[in-house]
Amino acid sequence: MAAGPGSSPATGRNRDSACWASSWLRQAEQLLADDDPVGLERLLLQQVWQQLDRAGQDHWFDFVAVVVYVLRWNLIDRWVGYSAEIAARRFDSLVDSGLGRFADIFPNPVPTPPSAIRRDA
Repeated sequence: MAAGPGSSPATGRNRDSACWASSWLRQAEQLLADDDPVGLERLLLQQVWQQLDRAGQDHWFDFVAVVVYVLRWNLIDRWVGYSAEIAARRFDSLVDSGLGRFADIFPNPVPTPPSAIRRDA
């Protein structure tokens, strides 16, 4: 593979794409540190959208254009379908199905604080 302008001869990778990746990765790291999952999801969806934009360049009426179109609609559907209430219900159902029969082992998941224990026995 011949290295083009702005590419590393050893890897053939474009330095601009490495810079682009490190910039959004720094943003993602900051969003994780800030405990902002919605912001992180928005950033990730933006990155996927931009990748689809790159993949769809020079494709107007072929199979690639159709695939990019469908994937973009899936991204839009995913974003507009977000609901905190639905997400909480889905999380609870996943936890319940993950625990299965083990849920009966620990019927009271909230520990009793030591101050609430009666010691007059």
